[in-house]
Amino acid sequence: MDYIKENGVTSMDTYEANIANIKRLADFQMSHNNLIRVLLEADEDTPVNDLDLVGYITGIYDTYLTFTNLYYESWDLNFSVINGFEIIKH
Repeated sequence: MDYIKENGVTSMDTYEANIANIKRLADFQMSHNNLIRVLLEADEDTPVNDLDLVGYITGIYDTYLTFTNLYYESWDLNFSVINGFEIIKH
């Protein structure tokens, strides 16, 4: 996600708008039961296998969503680390 930075400070309006957009997209994906890949912000400290983040959104909360991958492992993902979703055609 791109944030507007002024003097090293992230604009909260932009941050909150991005979070609201991610929540809206997540709600759409969950309501249509789409098989998706969650696209995360780059994080060198958390290596993730691409298949780990292919699955279904199984819950949406105030600050995070619950995601269940194809191995039936559930992850709680904070909205701030989600960059978007990619629908997997099957």
